[in-house]
Amino acid sequence: MVTPRGPTSNSGGSPTYIPGKDADYIRAHCDRVGVSGDAVERILCGGELKVGRLTRHFEDWYAVLSSLGVCNRAQVNRFYSIETCAELYSSATGIEKTPWEIKLAGERAWNVQKMLNVREGHTRTYDKPPQQWMNPLLERGKTRVVKDYFRRRELKKEDFEDALRDYYDERGWNMETGVPTEEKLRQLGLKNARF
Repeated sequence: MVTPRGPTSNSGGSPTYIPGKDADYIRAHCDRVGVSGDAVERILCGGELKVGRLTRHFEDWYAVLSSLGVCNRAQVNRFYSIETCAELYSSATGIEKTPWEIKLAGERAWNVQKMLNVREGHTRTYDKPPQQWMNPLLERGKTRVVKDYFRRRELKKEDFEDALRDYYDERGWNMETGVPTEEKLRQLGLKNARF
């Protein structure tokens, strides 16, 4: 919903490629890619999976993998952790980086991408699912609808709006415009960057 390229594999090994797994499964994936305990609690809030919040962290993970030249397909990236990525970077460059610094670099990359898209006019109005997702799909005589991760209920337009708000909140972006806030850019060392 938030990339002008449309659906891609930018989830970078998100545990959501197999729907319906339990909270422990999701926690393990989050731990592997360096998601903080507080963020995991926001992701797994009230027995629901907050996909918007989860997406932010796995987009950052995808940016880390891409920056290191590691394939993001699940069959490959599941053997990597944020710690392994920090070791790879440090070994290849001779510049010591902590797992946290590597994760922050992934977040920085995603925010730079967003700011470049904003420069080209892409704001919140572009961050939405295709209308086709709201229409039931007829397949082999059966009607299929978009459902939540646990396949408990059909998702409506409001659910996508909620996910987008969660995503913006988790990213530290302005809720009204979908643009990274000055504070977020400062935290990432991008306050004086020209986009």
